[in-house]
Amino acid sequence: MKDKIFPLAGDMVCENCALPSSTIEQISKEIDVIVSVAATTSFYERYDVALASNALGVAHVCHLANKCGNLKMLLHVSTAFVAGDQEGLLMEKPFKSGESLRKGYNLDIQAEIKLVENFKSKLRMQSSNDKLEKKKMKELGLKRTIDMLYVAYNDQKLPCFIADHNVISDMIPGDLVINAMMVSMAIHWDQHGGQAIYHVTSGHRNPLNYSITEESLYEYFHANPRVSNGGRIVKNKRVLLFKKYTHFHLYMILRYKIALETLHVMSVFGGSFSKNYNKLNRGYNFLMLVAKLYAPYVFFKGCFDDTNMRKLWATTTDKLNEDSMFDCDPACINWSSYLVNTHIPAVMVNSRNANHMKKANKIA
Repeated sequence: MKDKIFPLAGDMVCENCALPSSTIEQISKEIDVIVSVAATTSFYERYDVALASNALGVAHVCHLANKCGNLKMLLHVSTAFVAGDQEGLLMEKPFKSGESLRKGYNLDIQAEIKLVENFKSKLRMQSSNDKLEKKKMKELGLKRTIDMLYVAYNDQKLPCFIADHNVISDMIPGDLVINAMMVSMAIHWDQHGGQAIYHVTSGHRNPLNYSITEESLYEYFHANPRVSNGGRIVKNKRVLLFKKYTHFHLYMILRYKIALETLHVMSVFGGSFSKNYNKLNRGYNFLMLVAKLYAPYVFFKGCFDDTNMRKLWATTTDKLNEDSMFDCDPACINWSSYLVNTHIPAVMVNSRNANHMKKANKIA
């Protein structure tokens, strides 16, 4: 494999992916397949950064693909939220150019670019503070995520939250996505002018609802409790859950915000009052932010059709072989086992590694 891999440094937010003309001329004659999976995967990303990579970046990849005369296939991967917050059955069909998921609106990328530039220009006229621009850009591009909740629960920063146990959490392990990509390349190789859309999804075949996610969370942390610096086991409490965001918001005000404001008044005396207020206020703001990020998951009423994907699953046995290593059928997943033994542990390891990196950077 090492003899076949040739990495090229580039940047998808730039025209021609920032590759030199001589390089483009060479690879345009050799490339058979382009797999477009590069994107920013942060769910709390600056809007200008997300727009540059996830929208303009795809356009630049397509322009590069048009220069490759021997190209047999372009495979592009998007996350489920390319579907927005639509309800009902979501079919495996392409979007029309300029089509917006919001009725009565059209999607104009150039208008979005102009919006960002105007927004940033106004901010710079008001202040030269880079932190303000970063904050406002993040507010403009606010998104959603779920793994943050596991870490927050372990850190005891999740006393209450929002959840609807009846909603299906349409998760899919990354290895099944990779398998589906490999099979689709094998099946659709060199089909000129053809186009196929696949939803790599579990909602129909092996639905996972939030009640399983919640119980898996408790099961993992019961078996793997936190240990204090003194060696004492710290037991995590169950989270108080609300089915409606308005009820959660009201509870947060009555239970925490009023007390915080009282402490804020006392903080004028300085000392421990001021320190406690700042610490508790950061925790309150964090929880409210995470709830805002998470709400679209809880209340998502869409269901992804997987008719095309089911046909692709069949090819793993019909056209390849019965013991294909490229299985992409989510029916094989035991969700409780996967969450407890694979997903949550991976999230926690990643979180610990990130914390170690932050500490190392501070030391440096």
